[in-house]
Amino acid sequence: MRYDCATVNAKPPRGHRMLAPPDSGSSSGLGRPNKPKLAEIASREEGRKQGQREGLRQAIELVCNQLGIMITEPRRIWIKSLDVAALQSLIRRLLADRRWP
Repeated sequence: MRYDCATVNAKPPRGHRMLAPPDSGSSSGLGRPNKPKLAEIASREEGRKQGQREGLRQAIELVCNQLGIMITEPRRIWIKSLDVAALQSLIRRLLADRRWP
């Protein structure tokens, strides 16, 4: 649609949607979103770590299945208690030794 001086100040046609002005909660008015709050950042980081741990646990199960290693309930509980670095180390050990450490 072309605009000229006469139509710039005119009301939009009926049924035409106007963009709403940014609300004060989500934008500073200059098109830039507000900085995320500290709790939001911490929550995202914890979610990311949780997802990473779950992915590593699944990888351990897959490696154990491929190597014919049984994952007993005590092993499963132990695996759940490990952090990311320990899970990565366990995967390396399983692949290198081809047995449960």
